[in-house]
Amino acid sequence: MGRSKNYVREEVIEQAMHAFWLNGYAATSLSDLTAITGLNKKSLYNEFGSKEELFNIALDHYNQQRMPLLALLNRQPLGSKNIIDFLTKLAHDTSTKGCLLVLSISERDLLESAANRQVKKDFQGLQKLFELNLKAEFKGSRRDVTPMALLLSAQIFSIAGMGKLNVNKDQINKSIKLLLSQLFEAR
Repeated sequence: MGRSKNYVREEVIEQAMHAFWLNGYAATSLSDLTAITGLNKKSLYNEFGSKEELFNIALDHYNQQRMPLLALLNRQPLGSKNIIDFLTKLAHDTSTKGCLLVLSISERDLLESAANRQVKKDFQGLQKLFELNLKAEFKGSRRDVTPMALLLSAQIFSIAGMGKLNVNKDQINKSIKLLLSQLFEAR
């Protein structure tokens, strides 16, 4: 009979997620992961298979934590209020850690294909949610909302970058309000 685990899997995933988020995938060594989780290499490999698999699990965990934020873009009725609330909340919640997904994009050449596919899928899903809200907002208009949705998706990079630079949150909010006023007031 095998020995019982003396750790909680979810806590290890949370700790690993923060290590990857803080340092990036490439700069987070197996030694870093053993130090932060308290597990030895064998236990990490037995539980998660590899550093890459642990990263994928940590990325999935990060996405689960973002669900309440993404829910703002799914509220009915769809429209500009959802986008405004989403970007405002994102700016409010931003930190000097930035965004794990944005960080992952900058390391895409170092990541396994599964992680790359997940990151790409997440951003495409976000862009699609923006498009749905924009289509509802500009219903009956001939406006092409795809470039607008891409512009809004790009704001995630900007907000995360400003967070990492520790830009004042009031300034981040002012920049978002300016962008949104350009999109929604210039009909």
